[in-house]
Amino acid sequence: LPQTHENREHLVMMEKILGPIPSHMIHRTRKQKYFYKGGLVWDENSSDGRYVKENCKPLKNISSTEEWIL
Repeated sequence: LPQTHENREHLVMMEKILGPIPSHMIHRTRKQKYFYKGGLVWDENSSDGRYVKENCKPLKNISSTEEWIL
C-alpha cells in the first residue's frame, strides 16, 4: 500500500484495493468514528481522496505481479 500516516486514509486505500470492509470487522472496531451506516466516512474530493482514487487500483484489476510491484 502507498504510504500514509492517517488511519482513515489507510482504511480507504485498503478498501479501494481489496474491496469493501466486512461488516463484522466494522462492528468490532474501536474506531467507529471512521464509519457511518456500514461505510467509511471519507471525502473523495479532497486532495487525499483524489490521490487514493488515482493511485490505488483494485487488486482484481491488476493483471500481473510486475504491475503490482511497480
